[in-house]
Amino acid sequence: MIKRCLYCQQDLNDDILPYHSDCLRAHFADLRLKDTAELTYSDALSNDARNGKAIPGEERIVTLPLGRNRPYPNYLVIYPDKNDPKRIPMEHLLLTLASLSGIKVPLFGFFQTNDGLGLLLRRLDEVKRDKLGFEDFAALLGRGEAAKREGSYEDGKAVLQQYSAYPGLDKAEYLSRLLFAFLTGDNDLHLKKLALIEAKTAYRLAPAYGLSSSVISGYPHQLALTLNGKKDDLRLTDFEQFAARLGLTPVVLPRLLNRLLGQEKQFDQAIDDSLLSEEDKDKIKRLIKERATILSKN
Repeated sequence: MIKRCLYCQQDLNDDILPYHSDCLRAHFADLRLKDTAELTYSDALSNDARNGKAIPGEERIVTLPLGRNRPYPNYLVIYPDKNDPKRIPMEHLLLTLASLSGIKVPLFGFFQTNDGLGLLLRRLDEVKRDKLGFEDFAALLGRGEAAKREGSYEDGKAVLQQYSAYPGLDKAEYLSRLLFAFLTGDNDLHLKKLALIEAKTAYRLAPAYGLSSSVISGYPHQLALTLNGKKDDLRLTDFEQFAARLGLTPVVLPRLLNRLLGQEKQFDQAIDDSLLSEEDKDKIKRLIKERATILSKN
């Protein structure tokens, strides 16, 4: 069996660690790999000396200080779950596709633990030794966990207009996220998965996180919130009208669509390289092609 780098998913040669040395230096230079490999999920929660902490409302996600000289948690660790084995390979794939689409995502990669293959993500609200401000849309709208799927994506416009330091740029990025969610079947993009993050002295739309797909989620609608008054039977005209309501110029949506839909070959290759089953690879390829057709015509 050919070993593959847990960061770039390409073949490994004689590397001792499960990463190419170049990938390790470029992306995880401060990471002590044994810190993850020696921990199970239970270990991570019980080892008080590491300041491990479970994420409220999330299963098998822990924040840990894994870098050198890091006294506070700077990584999110998603541990494998035998009851949800598709979650980690799907989230890794969608982060890869989002990155190919020009959407900002946190630093991420697979890693091996005593529980099996997990997913490692650099925390969005941590830069060097500073902790950044971070607020999700639900909190900014005064809504709790129970109401995270209530409301519309139009509510996000109000959040960006009121709190973003660069609302025009962030609205274009916001539209890009919604197009990507529709294209890949991410029908779990609710108000807790959209956030603003502190950038120097101002707030901007945070990178994408918590990605999922209807291929594995089982959630029945095309989108988590309403867009143009509906969650299903969406057409290109719905996104055109939404772009207009965001106040974006007419050239923005075609530019975003060209960038997104122009990645077909790269998407197919990334899906082929993923750790999904062959059945799920076929499912998400078909879904993307169906949604791309919808976004290509009225």
